[in-house]
Amino acid sequence: MKKVQLVYNPTAGDEDHDEDQLIELLKNAGYTVYFVSTDDENWEASLIEKPEIIYAAGGDGTVHKVTEALLKNEDVNTEVPIRILPLGTANNIAKTLGIAHNKIPETIKEGTRFKAFDCGNINGLGKERFFIESLGLGIFPKLILKMKNEEIKRTPSEKLKYTHTVLKHLIETYKPTESIIKIDGEIIRDSFLLVEVMNIKYLGPNLELAPNANPDDSYFDLVLIREHSRKKFSKYIDNLNKNKNNDIDLRHFTETRRVRSLSILNSNANLHVDDEVIENQSDAEIIIENIPGKFKM
Repeated sequence: MKKVQLVYNPTAGDEDHDEDQLIELLKNAGYTVYFVSTDDENWEASLIEKPEIIYAAGGDGTVHKVTEALLKNEDVNTEVPIRILPLGTANNIAKTLGIAHNKIPETIKEGTRFKAFDCGNINGLGKERFFIESLGLGIFPKLILKMKNEEIKRTPSEKLKYTHTVLKHLIETYKPTESIIKIDGEIIRDSFLLVEVMNIKYLGPNLELAPNANPDDSYFDLVLIREHSRKKFSKYIDNLNKNKNNDIDLRHFTETRRVRSLSILNSNANLHVDDEVIENQSDAEIIIENIPGKFKM
């Protein structure tokens, strides 16, 4: 029987899921299952050598942890495909790949159909880093910090709705500082509410910020929202929160460019790398490059 690795996050989403049920589904699909929980200390060291597939059962943060473990673990390299079993709140990576959170048995039955998945390589942050979702500055690092400090327990749908409310407030109150962005010799200098280097379509609370982004095309979508678009951005989020048909098109207040590499300079802004916020940036220029097909998902 083919052996697979199940990496399970017991605290993902509303926690209304069962590791035993997932193991049983995988066994019924004909696999020998090796289980590890991300709650276990040093779980990365327990990954088996050369599994057929790694199943990442959790949210976007779980998928990032698995990719990070593959980069660190010489015994389990990045050639091993990852199949996402979305159990989180937003599940932005799974949504980009067309994997439904309510069709896990069907996802397991899909077998060995995988696509290449790019990642972003980052230099200028003290140590080399990478991202699989997005890197950005502006309001989203503040949103991430705000939501991580939130102590009230909510269902995934309630959490998404509340996140929209917090985001709207941040849009209306955030004071941007000047950023300098360099792309292929061009310099863009302005005050931005949002600068996002997108590898996938969705950001944060299922905000489809880059609808044309494709994580296997060797490009990022650089999305910019300037300060003068504050009202349109706020209205757009308000409509989302109220489940209205949005009469404001993202294209009315965003600028999008396809890029393979770029640099960003903003000495006063925190930034996020996937869901990690990096605070108190120096005057160093951040250099971002696309690494095509680093993973398979």
